[in-house]
Amino acid sequence: MLVKYWMRTDIPKVGKGTKIREVKEECEKSQVLIVVDEDGKFVGFVDCGNLPDDDGLNIDEFVISKDCYLKEDDHIEHAALLLVETGERFLPVLDSDGKPVGTIGTYDILDALIHLTAFEERGVKVFMTMKDRPGQLKKVVDLFYVNGINILSVLTHKKEGMEAREVAIKVDCSDMKRLKKLMNDAGIEYDYMTMEEGLWNNDN
Repeated sequence: MLVKYWMRTDIPKVGKGTKIREVKEECEKSQVLIVVDEDGKFVGFVDCGNLPDDDGLNIDEFVISKDCYLKEDDHIEHAALLLVETGERFLPVLDSDGKPVGTIGTYDILDALIHLTAFEERGVKVFMTMKDRPGQLKKVVDLFYVNGINILSVLTHKKEGMEAREVAIKVDCSDMKRLKKLMNDAGIEYDYMTMEEGLWNNDN
């Protein structure tokens, strides 16, 4: 998942040397301002929440480092890591010419996570512990395929201190009883299942 699909593009830009009084109206609409030079290239950004009441000051004094930025084709995971490392609420996104094209913030990362996990869709999430080796998912995926069950998302992480991974597979199925029977009959072990109502019902 790339940053360019989740970033906001309606963030106002202001030039270097702008006085705080000149950006007050923009700060009422946006929490962050992007600062550009005379060529429209990225200089840094300003968090409106950090601006003082002295509106005669220059915003250049409050510009956050120009090293804190993302590129359009960076992955959303990289954006999340950089937000954590910098402690910033927003980060600017630049194109290949170094010009700002948007920003991405904590809310946008959470929005991406909701879609990545298919949380907005109704279905059953199956949690399993699998050996950390190739081919472990094949039997499960094949079972869903032959029974016409669509996979909505797959998440996995390594279990600490074990040669195993916890796997969470969400499927487009509203009949948990049927799903349990299919997996039990196939001899596929699972830890537990949960029903997620989602934000809307699937068509099937």
